[in-house]
Amino acid sequence: MSSTLYVDKIVEKTSAAGVHIPGHVIQVVSVTKTDNFTFSAQSWTDVTGLLASITPTATSSKILARVNLHISGSNNYYASGRIARDGSAITANSGGTNGVVGMGAANNTENYAQYYMEAMVMEHLDSPASTTSKTYQVQLYSANSSNNILHVNRPLNVDNNTRNLAVSTITLMEIAQ
Repeated sequence: MSSTLYVDKIVEKTSAAGVHIPGHVIQVVSVTKTDNFTFSAQSWTDVTGLLASITPTATSSKILARVNLHISGSNNYYASGRIARDGSAITANSGGTNGVVGMGAANNTENYAQYYMEAMVMEHLDSPASTTSKTYQVQLYSANSSNNILHVNRPLNVDNNTRNLAVSTITLMEIAQ
């Protein structure tokens, strides 16, 4: 025997805690960066305009942070990326003693690297255990010398109309637990 429940709307009764179905998305916040960003620092640098804030509705909620970033540089560039919550990295590689400890990477050793971009995709399921606003920020690190300039949303060389430009995004999803 099976049964079917049809509803048009579920409304909480009196608890003011909201209706939370484990595994379901409660809210989504997304920011799209349409302008360009240039950096060359050999230290973690915030990507201007690529941050989003979310206020979890329950301390048990998890936040799924997704980043889709487009990056370029000159020949032989190396870049690392990470997601930070309120200024602190939320996760990074812990497997080695050498190298830049990040959660995403892009590099190119091709002769024509300056003419195109690579995608750097990062995703992390965070447990902030809070109901106060949390800000998630994309940070980049240039693993080359400071002379190697890196670009977000555009190739290094944009000297003619055949070069592609891009947009980058950060999306936050509160997941009920």
